[in-house]
Amino acid sequence: GRAKFAYGRGVTDHEKKGWLTFREVFGYSSNIGMVKVGQKLGKEGLYKWIRRFGFGQGTGVDLPGEAVGYVAPPNRWSGISMTSIPYGYEVTSSPLQVMCAYAAMANGGVMMRPMLVLRTEDGDGNVEKTFEPKTLRKVCSSRTADRVTALLRWAVQYGTGTAVDMEAYPIAGKTGTAHKVLNGRYSAYNYVSSFVVYVPSDDPKYVIYVSLDD
Repeated sequence: GRAKFAYGRGVTDHEKKGWLTFREVFGYSSNIGMVKVGQKLGKEGLYKWIRRFGFGQGTGVDLPGEAVGYVAPPNRWSGISMTSIPYGYEVTSSPLQVMCAYAAMANGGVMMRPMLVLRTEDGDGNVEKTFEPKTLRKVCSSRTADRVTALLRWAVQYGTGTAVDMEAYPIAGKTGTAHKVLNGRYSAYNYVSSFVVYVPSDDPKYVIYVSLDD
């Protein structure tokens, strides 16, 4: 439930689970396990994948003033960044960015530009203009996307998302818990909690993002 890394940085898990497989690290939300995964990727590898999935940049949604979040380049990381970034700290993102990343997994590894408007019509209901889906990039192989879907499915069946598991309607999803920043410091008692799913997991049609502020 607790491990020490570089510079004496202590990382804790919300439950003491002992040694875990990667699937269990993911499904049980093990911060320690994710730090070890980050160490295997290294700074440049971790940063590459964070950016590849759209964090720290706009999604291209057809609305002005989109918040793009923040991801510092590796040359600005501190000595303890590799014990924070792998499980989501030192990074800010919007719900839309998170949803786009999930949607890419649901879409076989292909990230699409989010759309709000399908078509415009005149006063008589005649279609004036239609907007076609636009591919942004392929973020990973379809095999990798399938493996991530299996991890998300396991998290719902056996991990931190079991409260929403339904036998007749397979759900792939993941919980998220972030300490809030108050007065320039991470609060020990204030959180933003989230749960993101795509359904049905075997033929996804919807991505759903639910967030609870404190």
